[in-house]
Amino acid sequence: MRSFKVIILLVVSLSFPALSGCFKVVPPATSRKEANEKFIKICKEEYKLNVLTNSLKHTLWIYLPMKENIIDYKASPEGPKRSNKPAEKWAINYLDGYFQTQIFYFEYAIEKKNNYLNDNGISSSYNPEYTQIQNHLWTALSRSYTDLETVPGDYDYFLGSEKDLSHKKLVHAYVKTEKPPDFVVMVISDIKKGIEVITIFNFEDFKRAMTGEMPQEEFIKRDISELTGKETIVDDSEGKHVDYHDITWTEFLTKQALNRIRFKYQQSDFKPGDNTEEEMIAIVAQTFQAYHFQNFKSVELNNLVTQKKVIFEQPQVATFAK
Repeated sequence: MRSFKVIILLVVSLSFPALSGCFKVVPPATSRKEANEKFIKICKEEYKLNVLTNSLKHTLWIYLPMKENIIDYKASPEGPKRSNKPAEKWAINYLDGYFQTQIFYFEYAIEKKNNYLNDNGISSSYNPEYTQIQNHLWTALSRSYTDLETVPGDYDYFLGSEKDLSHKKLVHAYVKTEKPPDFVVMVISDIKKGIEVITIFNFEDFKRAMTGEMPQEEFIKRDISELTGKETIVDDSEGKHVDYHDITWTEFLTKQALNRIRFKYQQSDFKPGDNTEEEMIAIVAQTFQAYHFQNFKSVELNNLVTQKKVIFEQPQVATFAK
């Protein structure tokens, strides 16, 4: 079986389910071990999902093997459509990035091309069963982990009140609670066909999106989802093929910057300008600004189409954030 890899630009099931009183009430957890046990219990008892977890220092990994199809195909109402009139569109021929020795490197081959309509009348989408399963995982994660730092029996705090903030410091000095993971990685695998969706997100972003504090379009830019296929996924009910590791901030920010670049050039209503380097550094700067990240030396851009390399020092990068 030949492996393949496709980047998903938009996870269609990101309509977070409302957390209402229809769920069983569970008291807040005070440790990640307890939160993890709650998560597994909710998944198994309420949703009949046999999840596996691997909790590392900064990252919670969730593995769910399934035998249902992840992707469905169906015919479009109009049928095949073709046109000999070209439309100029941006094409991402190559895009990658990595972090090394305090430098972020981004390589890309992005150019405008004449695009001819050649639609075979078949569209693909996520299987409704997969979408429901993913929503169950979102809900179980929220119900088990989002109150991890809450002290049972204590009251809510109102930002701006010195009395409340002093109370918070005092309570947490005596009642120890663990912090939730920085990152969560969900791996949902079709173990019959060897296809899986890997989703990486920052837990604080997830909390804000679940409560409505963060708009879903913004979370879509921050959430990193990837559809990939490997022969080793087939019949792997234990997640042995998964590369479990602690996600670092530099790895996460690199992946998110790439995700935002794809969104800008392939989905955004605000089309990119002709100066690719300016567009690139602006997107990278926005990514860093979203997390107040400054722990790097520079950003190096390598345009494979023009053979042009540009280096932006750390103080320069912030000036490009819009």
